[in-house]
Amino acid sequence: MDIKKGKLLSKNSGAYLLTQDNAKYFETEKIWAGYLSHFLGNTVLARQLPQLDYDTGRPIILLWPAENRPALSFFELYYNERMPKYSGSLFGHIAINIKGTVFNFARKINECEMLTAEEYFYRPALGEFGPGHKGKYDISDPQKPYYDKFGRRFMRAIHALRVEGLDTEKLLLIFQKIFAEKQQYFSARPDLENDPRFNLVSNSCVTPIRHGLTQFGFKNIPGIAPRDFYVNCLGYFSKYARDKNLKFSAGTKPQLKVPEAPFSRPALLLDPRNLFFKFS
Repeated sequence: MDIKKGKLLSKNSGAYLLTQDNAKYFETEKIWAGYLSHFLGNTVLARQLPQLDYDTGRPIILLWPAENRPALSFFELYYNERMPKYSGSLFGHIAINIKGTVFNFARKINECEMLTAEEYFYRPALGEFGPGHKGKYDISDPQKPYYDKFGRRFMRAIHALRVEGLDTEKLLLIFQKIFAEKQQYFSARPDLENDPRFNLVSNSCVTPIRHGLTQFGFKNIPGIAPRDFYVNCLGYFSKYARDKNLKFSAGTKPQLKVPEAPFSRPALLLDPRNLFFKFS
């Protein structure tokens, strides 16, 4: 389905999208309650996803704010705060967005994704994206797995740096190749749930991000843990942008609280030198 733009309105126990020409969409579809908590009455964009809602058997509806930046030549690096309910999330997480395509590398194979920014940030906690009955990742029923990987804006606070003006087509090709190589490895091992090569020190979510940036020419950015790497990137890219007369910005995307996820927390900085760096 094409992307629809309209105002999210409530109707009895459900909701719908009202466009400028007074057309109504998704009246018979399930709209996630998290959207109603944060977007009701606002203008949003919406489209169907190929994944199905387990309760209705209908396509899941993805909604996101109609305030996206124009598709410039940019990349954004994201530090996702740690999720308290997962011990494996102790150090948080790193991902990269290149011109609207987000590359997410993780220990769990189903979380190694190349997806649109709106899916990364705003997928609803429905169907396979939601948490299981115990509130976490649960694939005990292979017919109805719960991967607990809904929109990261709802799961965590996200710290982001943005650089505009680079040759992001080249950067995009580099990361597409890295992602394709990982998928080729996974496709040869369909029995795997987790990447056996994953290691918090030598081969974590930071490793392919650093590898891609190094191939582009951004060398010697230190940091093993995600937050330390992000802080080092803040210093590196703010200086690089200033030297190359590029646009640089950094800030925090606050968590949009929903019942499916507790508030996230920033991880401890492991490199004591980073304690004196302003963290955004």
